Amino acid sequence: MVGGLAGLFGAVLGSVATGVILRHTAGIVVWTLDLRAIAITMAGAAAAAAAVGVLGSLPLLRPKPFEVLRRQ
Repeated sequence: MVGGLAGLFGAVLGSVATGVILRHTAGIVVWTLDLRAIAITMAGAAAAAAAVGVLGSLPLLRPKPFEVLRRQ
C-alpha cells in the first residue's frame, strides 16, 4: 500500500513537473494528465515495495522457529 501511494505521488508530481518544464523551456502550453502512466507507476512502485519487503524478510523466515528461539 505504501508503494502504491509512493507511485501515485511520484507519478502526479512528475507529470506536473514535466508540464512546468515543457511550458518554460519549450513553450508547450498543452498539458495532459496520463492516467494510464499513473496506474502503471503505482503498480510498479507497489510491486517493488512488496518485493523488497519479502526479500528483506526471507532470512528471518527461512530457519525453523525453534532455531530462531534458541539463538535469542
